Amino acid sequence: MMLGRSIRFGVLLIGVMVAGLLAWAVYVAAPMSTKPARSLRALAVLAEATRPAETVVLGDSITQMGGDLDPICGPRTLNAGVQGSDAYTWRRMAGPVFGLSRPAHSIIALGTNTKATPAEFIADYRAIFDAAPRPVAIVGIWPFEASRLGAEKDRSAMLARYNAELRKLAAERGVAFIEPPTSANGLTADGIHPNGAGKAVWKAGLATACGPITKRIATLGASGR
Repeated sequence: MMLGRSIRFGVLLIGVMVAGLLAWAVYVAAPMSTKPARSLRALAVLAEATRPAETVVLGDSITQMGGDLDPICGPRTLNAGVQGSDAYTWRRMAGPVFGLSRPAHSIIALGTNTKATPAEFIADYRAIFDAAPRPVAIVGIWPFEASRLGAEKDRSAMLARYNAELRKLAAERGVAFIEPPTSANGLTADGIHPNGAGKAVWKAGLATACGPITKRIATLGASGR
């Protein structure tokens, strides 16, 4: 009995330490105005990751705003979206989330917040991809809605360059690339984040990419396995 308690305490202690390290990594990488909210969100993701997941969808605020993703990619789909995060941030955070949740599959949806060069961006993305358990899809980065942001804040041209690199990576690794809409007009609430209609489009892309996963689960359920 004492041994069992010691093991449980050890696991709990490790979890607390990992949570603290993850929150700190997010905190120091975040802009001052959003550090507390981002750290709290990172802790919430890590807490959810302690429950095994069928699929982890790793992303930024666009993923986070997708809300409950069950059962789009299986009966337990972890929404690991953290506002303000980018590929550089997740290169350091992905390990703990994947390690705790032990997903059968993973999807990566990053890039909106990235301001690195395309070469730097894809290097960070490759590192995340290599750490991801059985990745099935890469989500293309949505363009901005310039009419809501103003031309000076529209980064759609750079995001298109990132998407070109992501298409190459998806083809190279044999996973689906979820194409973003050619235009975000009418699909965003603020020029960047999807509104209700945009969320429906975003989730439909996930559902299509996850079709083989849900079909396999349904087949196993029907066979009683």
